[in-house]
Amino acid sequence: MTAPGSTADLVRRWESAARPNPTATDVGSLLEECYRARPLAREILSGGHLQHDEELRNHTEKVLWTVTDTVTLLHFARHAFGSLDAYLLHLESEREDADAAAEWDEGAERADVAYWTGLESQVPEEDHPYGLVLTQHALGQRVTAILEVEDGAVTGFKVEGVLGQMVDEHLEGLVGFPEPDPDFGEAVPVMRRGDPDDEMFVRHLRHAARLGLI
Repeated sequence: MTAPGSTADLVRRWESAARPNPTATDVGSLLEECYRARPLAREILSGGHLQHDEELRNHTEKVLWTVTDTVTLLHFARHAFGSLDAYLLHLESEREDADAAAEWDEGAERADVAYWTGLESQVPEEDHPYGLVLTQHALGQRVTAILEVEDGAVTGFKVEGVLGQMVDEHLEGLVGFPEPDPDFGEAVPVMRRGDPDDEMFVRHLRHAARLGLI
C-alpha cells in the first residue's frame, strides 16, 4: 500500500493516466485562457536568441506565447515573491543597483527612457526590437513561453521573464521535459520518465498532481 502523495503513489497515478504530450494548439489555448497570453512572432527572438540558447533544442519548432496583461502580471508577482510588497522591495533593490551602475548623465537617461517608452506605445508589438522584449522580461512587464514542438506536440519549453514562475510550474506539470539524449547540450532540461529516482521527473509529477492531471 503506497502512501497518498508519495513518489510511488504519483508514479502509479502517472502510469494509470498515460497522457500523451499536449498539442501546441491545446497549450496555446490554455495559456490564452488562463493567463491572457497571445501569440508572439518567432522572428522577434530569432536574432540569435532562439538559435543560441543552450537550454533549447535546435531541431524543434518554436512557438511563442507572451503575457503583458497588467492584472495577470500582478498575479504572477504575488506568486513569485509571496506578496506585492515583497515584489516592490525587489524592484526598489533592482533600481538601486541600476542607479549605482549607471554612468549616464541625467539628460541622457531621460532621453533613453523616453525613447523606449515611445517605442512601446507607438510601434506594433510584432515590430518591437529584440532588446526591448528582453528588457520587459527583466522588469516584470512581460512573460514569454517558448514551446518546443515536434510533430504538433509540445515536448519541451522555456519560460522567459522574472515573473514567469507560475507559467513555468504549469508547463512543467502539463508538458514536463524530453528524455535525455546525447545530442542535447548539457544545459537542456531533461527527465527520465517513469524513474522515481529522477528529480526532474518527480517534480513533473508533483506539478501534474497539483493541476489535477494525474
